[in-house]
Amino acid sequence: MGNSYTEEELRQIYESHLQTIEDTEIGIQRLGLYALFNHTKYNVFIDALLSCFNQRIQEIPMQLAYIHLVNEILNKESPENVTLFLPLIERMMIKAAETKDENHIRRSKRVLAVLMDRKILDSKFVERVYRLMDSHEAAGIDEDTAVVDQFYNLVNNLIKAKQNFFKINADKDAPESLKIEAAKKEKEIRNEITDFYTVQINSQYKRIEFLDKTIDDEMEDNDKLLEGGSSDDLFD
Repeated sequence: MGNSYTEEELRQIYESHLQTIEDTEIGIQRLGLYALFNHTKYNVFIDALLSCFNQRIQEIPMQLAYIHLVNEILNKESPENVTLFLPLIERMMIKAAETKDENHIRRSKRVLAVLMDRKILDSKFVERVYRLMDSHEAAGIDEDTAVVDQFYNLVNNLIKAKQNFFKINADKDAPESLKIEAAKKEKEIRNEITDFYTVQINSQYKRIEFLDKTIDDEMEDNDKLLEGGSSDDLFD
């Protein structure tokens, strides 16, 4: 890629390629070569890869496909570039563990084990990720993390809708119906985000009300306990 592209344009190009992923040897090798060719823009590439991973996070086969792609890249990369992928690997493995799918978790851990055996990943890093995976597998999907993931996907969808809207409106030959549809799509996603905020705010208020009631009940019980006995009873 040349300098004629902005980072946002590059991210969109990378995403369009990454969304075609197939969990086959040829499919993974094809995207792996594409990644290596664009290694000077790994910061943007990793962001695009994480975005695609988050969009398909509910699909176990797609999770594994992106994990296999990272494995393919790291097997051919220099140590300094491997380091760039460590936060992404950690997140991918945690999400794999949260599925509680034993076969998926086993295959994901196998990727880590192979990378460690080949001295591509440090053993301390792999052992720490194993511990994180075990704790997340036991706990399941964290509610707050799930909310953040959902919000991230909504914002990502809105960005794409806005970009599509501006692109279509800049095209003088674009039919009016296409412009209306693009505007409608952007508005729908904005409404989704508004609904998301409303649900989360109401949910937090309910949690606060529940905590307030719990605290008030406990204080009332303590007051009754104090009223019902003498000061000597407190030291019996």
